[in-house]
Amino acid sequence: MERKIKRAAYLLLVRRHNYPGVREWELEKYLGRNYMEVLDKLGDILSKIGLEIKVVNIREGDREIKHFIVVPERRVREEVGGSIFRSDEAAVLAIAVSLIISSENMRVPRGEIIELAKTKLPEYRVERALNKFLRLKYLVEDGEYIKLGLRSYLELDIDMLFQQFTSSLRGVETVSHGEDQEES
Repeated sequence: MERKIKRAAYLLLVRRHNYPGVREWELEKYLGRNYMEVLDKLGDILSKIGLEIKVVNIREGDREIKHFIVVPERRVREEVGGSIFRSDEAAVLAIAVSLIISSENMRVPRGEIIELAKTKLPEYRVERALNKFLRLKYLVEDGEYIKLGLRSYLELDIDMLFQQFTSSLRGVETVSHGEDQEES
């Protein structure tokens, strides 16, 4: 079992593909059918040093499940270093993510993100930030559309954001603009 735990750690820590992480079928191939038991034991070891194994269901192609090692504690990330984004870049990411999770098919035209963001920021900054997030894989281009990338699923709690977004919409009522008002 110790050998399998070491192999699992290697698979999760060493980047062997274009993206980090390990696919479920790879874990089964290298660790056997009881790979979840091995991951649980590795997770216990990693939790002692402040890491955890995160499972992400990626919506690319045939929807595969991948496993990653992440730093779950925000406090630790803040102690190590500040944010890697400027506030205007973070605003563009927030706008893009909110538009994407509010869309029906989890993708939005690039122009729609730019139009909304440039109401608050200069267009050149919006373009630069959007290109940065595409390069860093927070966002992914799908033709003329943009959808969430792997790093968004890893570093952002998309399910929580989606729940908060939908729960905030439940209380919103449509407002009539003068149709029901009495004429004076």
